Parts: sequence; C-alpha cells; structure tokens
Amino acid sequence: MAENFFMQQQYDLAIFSIVSAKLKNPQLHGLNNYLNAYMVHKIDSTIKDEWYAVLGIKDHGVGADEIKKRYKGLAVITSARR
Repeated sequence: MAENFFMQQQYDLAIFSIVSAKLKNPQLHGLNNYLNAYMVHKIDSTIKDEWYAVLGIKDHGVGADEIKKRYKGLAVITSARR
C-alpha cells in the first residue's frame, strides 16, 4: 500500500502506511529503508515547491530558460535593494 501511495507522490500517506506497518509488526525487514526513502522524497518535493514559489512560477513544467530568466530578474531586484 505504501508503495502505491509513493508512486502517486502521496508521500504523507506512504509514510503513514510504513509507520503503521512498523507498529503492527516491528520485525518486518526493510521498513526503515522505505521510511527513509519516502522522507527524502517528501523533503525534496517540499523544497522544490518552495523554490518555484520564490521565483513566482506556478507551472512546474516550465523549461530551464524560464527558470533562469526568473532567477536573474529576482537577483537584479535583490541587488538593487542593497
């Protein structure tokens, strides 16, 4: 079940599933590895979302050129305020 949630990028539900499985059967092998992997993916997705928000990008499918353009624009505004 956890792997299905993970594949759908529903990291919180995947993590909850692993924690629940650990509580029910602490002897299951490999649960910590899955939990660690899911946590890393959750953190990565959160950080990525924050950077897109900082750049004012709503569509995560934009190309690298658009990201560079937004970054440079933000850098110019930031340096002008100093």
